[in-house]
Amino acid sequence: EPPAVEIENKSKAMEPPASESEASGPALNVPLFPELFVTNHTMPKNLMSAIVANFNNGARAVELVLADPRSKHTILGALAIVPDAFRASATVLTRRRDRRLRLRVQQHWRPAQDAVGEPEDSELFYVSKTSNVTSMGRALKNKFVDYAGNNVHRTVKLVFQGAQAGSNAILAIESASREAYRELSFYVKYQEDEASSEGVEKKAKQVSLCATLTAV
Repeated sequence: EPPAVEIENKSKAMEPPASESEASGPALNVPLFPELFVTNHTMPKNLMSAIVANFNNGARAVELVLADPRSKHTILGALAIVPDAFRASATVLTRRRDRRLRLRVQQHWRPAQDAVGEPEDSELFYVSKTSNVTSMGRALKNKFVDYAGNNVHRTVKLVFQGAQAGSNAILAIESASREAYRELSFYVKYQEDEASSEGVEKKAKQVSLCATLTAV
C-alpha cells in the first residue's frame, strides 16, 4: 500500500494547475506594433504627437488604421510634421478583411534613393483632386518596373494640395504598390512653391505637400 500511495502522489504532481493549463491555450491576437485609429475628428497635430509618444516609449513602428475614409489627408498631414530627428517613413500595408487602409510608420528607416543621389533629381508627379488614382498608380508603377517586371527607377515625388488631392495621392501609392508587386515607402514634407497669375508681376508663395516615394 505505501508504494501505491507514492505512485498516486507522483501522478498528481505531474498534473499542472488549472491556471497553467489555461495559460497554455492559444494566445490572443495581439498587434505586432501599436495601432492608432484615425477618425474624422483626428487632428494632424494630435496624431503626430501620438506617433512621437510611441516612438519615445520604445516602439520601433506604429500602425495607422483609417477608421473614416474621409480622413486619408489627415495621415499625410501628420507625417509631414513628424520631427526630422526620427527619420520616419510610411508603407501602405495590404488590406485585411475589414478593408480598412493601414500604414506602418517606422522610425530611423528610409530606403536608399536613386543613384543620382538627391531626391530633388527624382521625377515629379502632380496630384489634383480630379486625378484618376488607377491611372496614376499605373503611371507610378511604370517608373519602378518595366513590362517584364525588371527594376527601373527607385524614387519619384508626388506633389499635391488639399484634402481630396491628398486622398488621391495615398490611394495612388497603394495602387502602384499592388500593380508593381513592390513595397513602396514614402515620407512627406511641406514645400513652398511660387505661383504667379497672368498680368500680375508679384509672385505669391503657396504651400504644398511633397511625398518622396521609393521602392524598397
